Amino acid sequence: MKITYSPLFLGLVTLATGFVACGGGSTTSTSGATGGGSTTSAAETTSVGTTTGAGGAGGASVTSSSSTSTATASSTGTGMPAAGYCTKPCGTVIDCCPAGAMDCPSNMYPNNYTCDKSACKSPQCATTADCTAQDPKQDCLTLSGFKSCSNTCASDGECTAPATCSGMDDNGKKYCLSSGGGCANDAACAGFGKCVDKVCVCQKDADCTKAGFNKCAL
Repeated sequence: MKITYSPLFLGLVTLATGFVACGGGSTTSTSGATGGGSTTSAAETTSVGTTTGAGGAGGASVTSSSSTSTATASSTGTGMPAAGYCTKPCGTVIDCCPAGAMDCPSNMYPNNYTCDKSACKSPQCATTADCTAQDPKQDCLTLSGFKSCSNTCASDGECTAPATCSGMDDNGKKYCLSSGGGCANDAACAGFGKCVDKVCVCQKDADCTKAGFNKCAL
């Protein structure tokens, strides 16, 4: 079975590799995936580590450090279940907004959360302007169909070692990528799914045992 992961965590998002932002060592993400470095996310992170902020799959800006990766994913294997990420449950989309957030929910990034099958799904950018409004150095990258804001790069010198300018999104835009990190076993996911290929993912709600993040967004 081949599993294709799309960051939640852009940093979402990582496949046994960690996203490291160009130049500053941080990545802005709306997917909730984190791993292999310091991640500044526009979404509530669903990774093991130090997290501040409120919200579900999405929320206020938070800072998280972790060696465990979480990611959104989809399975391309015949008859195999899709892999997703553990997130906050919802009755309506407003349940996905962080407490006290202004203009949330809305149809504009970064407040365009969705509530799908009672699971909060993170906001996605639509244009470069969505990202530059948050940080002039960022662009809207697409990884396995999931759109997330992140710093782009043109050369290794714009990345923080050991990351190199070797990542490439679905449309050929380059970003800094660092190998290594990720979960070692299910226990390392601390309730945020199961460890598959060093990434914490879920295939059903029962995989998500972290209080407040007990839905599997597929």
